[in-house]
Amino acid sequence: MLADQTDDPAVFTMFRPNDCDTVTTISLYSAQPVFVAGFCSFMDAIGGIVIRDICSDIDSLREHIPVTRPDLVVLEVTPGITLDVLAGLVSLGVPIVLWTNTISTEFASQALDCGVRGILTTVATRDDYAQCLIAMRSGIRWVERDLGSRLLGHRRVSLAPRQRELMGLVAKGMRNKEIAYAMGISEGTVKVCMSKLFQRVGVSDRFELALLVWRNLAGDQIGAAQQVATAKDSVGPFAMPAILTTSQPPSFSSQAHQPASFLPKTRLNRQLTAR
Repeated sequence: MLADQTDDPAVFTMFRPNDCDTVTTISLYSAQPVFVAGFCSFMDAIGGIVIRDICSDIDSLREHIPVTRPDLVVLEVTPGITLDVLAGLVSLGVPIVLWTNTISTEFASQALDCGVRGILTTVATRDDYAQCLIAMRSGIRWVERDLGSRLLGHRRVSLAPRQRELMGLVAKGMRNKEIAYAMGISEGTVKVCMSKLFQRVGVSDRFELALLVWRNLAGDQIGAAQQVATAKDSVGPFAMPAILTTSQPPSFSSQAHQPASFLPKTRLNRQLTAR
């Protein structure tokens, strides 16, 4: 396998001569050279793979995908990988596989709903990598067995637009007075809405609520939350998903939801609409 430095210092182009028409081409995003070396070694062992580009920042990846048109994009989950970023990459029309050390079940569920085709961990076996690539070639979604079991144990909670707005403001670390001003309501109304929201999603305080938001919005929750904390005033409102994934039971029986993480989206929507 050969490597060329491109005009962009954040991108390396990798290729094998004369075989690009017979193999699966991959664009890899990773900021860690050791991870890159390990991934390339695995791909060499599996065979039939060309690492076409290695990008160390998201902007370079966005620019190169339409140009190189890889068969697959493998994306290391860093603090900058959020649902909004994933949605933008998925819209480019190339299958996305997340590559991560660990991933919350909530974010995995949201990523799959967003259009991500597969999720691999850095500790996956060579057989897992091979099975994932075979699934991608066949147009099938793929996750490791342990993650699949965890996804089946989660439940989904539908959120109204104002509830999503409230959760996003809490995740930014805003106080009740600031939330009231941002939403155009009184502090008393904020407290009432917060209490109802706690019950609906199964948390006991705003700290747990903020953690739940980050588990749904970002693959690296700590890194993403730290980025927002250091630039709180310049960060706009979060685009919270309409359906939240949570492992917490509801706090009252009238809001009970059945686990539906892997149900077809159309069936899930019918269930939620009927409630």
